[in-house]
Amino acid sequence: MRYSTDVLKNIFSLAIILSVSTSLYSVSDTPEKAEYRRNLAENARAALIEKRLHAIGECGTSRFTICYRALVDNLQDPEPEIREQSIRALGKLNIKDAAEPLTAHLDKEENAQAKYAILWALGYLGNAASSEKLAGLLNDEDAEVRRLSAHSLSNLAQKESLDAINARIAEEKIDVTKAHLLRASLRIKIGQPEMINQLIELLKSPDYWARYHTANTIKELRLKFALKPLEHALKLEEQPNTRAAIQSAIQALRF
Repeated sequence: MRYSTDVLKNIFSLAIILSVSTSLYSVSDTPEKAEYRRNLAENARAALIEKRLHAIGECGTSRFTICYRALVDNLQDPEPEIREQSIRALGKLNIKDAAEPLTAHLDKEENAQAKYAILWALGYLGNAASSEKLAGLLNDEDAEVRRLSAHSLSNLAQKESLDAINARIAEEKIDVTKAHLLRASLRIKIGQPEMINQLIELLKSPDYWARYHTANTIKELRLKFALKPLEHALKLEEQPNTRAAIQSAIQALRF
């Protein structure tokens, strides 16, 4: 069988890429590093608290999946800080199956910071099954529970939660939470003029975090008819991060 010159070039290029990738892997994944990861997983479960917290943090930051079982087991630890940091590490591992033990633990968790960490993690794990639980928390008395649930729902963007999200938008008084809810609603269904108008209106919010998230959502959703409101908001904006977000949104919509 005879190959064309282009085909042969592609085969040769692929061979080089595979060779380089294999070489890089062999250099980066040494027996010493594998042993280091195993030790971290053990330390995350059994060492003194300071050593455990260091190991847990490293497991999450470096996304060492070997730590997964130890981190899940830590949900039952009596020390709240161990639970909270293990939850945050699980969120960073990006293993979707972690959503199941986290959701199951949510109602049992009595420490507020650990509970907030679960709500944060569920949004980053990307498991659609979490949406029902999060939607049920949109009417919680705790404003931070509502905010984090709304934020995670905006990441998951599941159509089954749209009715609950839109119902909460009508009731929510905290602007930054409303900004997350509107992002969630519009990511699920963009053709909602009333929701788009409410989002643009949040550029006038006294809460700079609400303005910041609103600008980012406008940019993400490419809402070109929000260009003039953004330009007007930029003239008034003094908070540096929010001003940068508005400028970025304007630039994105102009091109």
